[in-house]
Amino acid sequence: GASNLVLHCRFQGHSDAGVYVSAASNVVRNCAFWGNTNGLGQNSVQTIVENCVVVSNAACGIRIYGGGVGGFVGLTARNCLIAWNGDSGMYVERDNGGGNWFNVFNCTIVNNGQHGYRFYGYSCPTYITNTIIAGNGGWGTYFTGWGAPRQYLDYSCVYGNVSGPHTNFVAPAVLGPNMLSAYPLFVGGGNFHLGNQSPCIDAGCDLSGAGITNDLDYALRTNAYDIGCYESALPPATKYDVSYADAARPDDIGAGI
Repeated sequence: GASNLVLHCRFQGHSDAGVYVSAASNVVRNCAFWGNTNGLGQNSVQTIVENCVVVSNAACGIRIYGGGVGGFVGLTARNCLIAWNGDSGMYVERDNGGGNWFNVFNCTIVNNGQHGYRFYGYSCPTYITNTIIAGNGGWGTYFTGWGAPRQYLDYSCVYGNVSGPHTNFVAPAVLGPNMLSAYPLFVGGGNFHLGNQSPCIDAGCDLSGAGITNDLDYALRTNAYDIGCYESALPPATKYDVSYADAARPDDIGAGI
């Protein structure tokens, strides 16, 4: 099991991170972080962060440090809302690749001051799946460092980030065929549940094998998972056939209007 288990806590107003984890393995679950410098900080350890709300921290929502040959860093974030933080939603800094890995599953990373997901250092496997990255002040995903890129993004919605969707995202990194670039259509007013006709409804993949069976509200996720931290009971967006009009022709049969 985990060396540390942090459950049902609120962390507010800390001059560094709301929680700083440095034990061998950790689980942070059902917690809220706001008004800290960084929401959650981690150094050279393994952590699962799930069903957490990480909002309105002065710097990053989640800030990962790590370095040194042989050091091991692993992070899995799932069913998390990461929003309105002053710097990047998530910032991973890693000096040595080793056997490290980073997973971002069914998260909503929105409206942060800089990038949605920022990685710097030796390239490590990074899997971003069923995740919304939208409305951030920099890039959606921003990877820099050394080593062959090993980023894998699929079944996610990256939209409306000020600098663009991705930078330094080059082969052999993989941008999967099921990516969306469309306004997620949240309910609005600071509510990041999916609204009617959201393209993210039923657009994800089944991640029950990765331990995700419910959403941030503990609503059951169906076989057709939604993208983001909240599952919607609404039907998927209506898809319409596209017709093209040619004003030089008389009608539909003649390919007019």
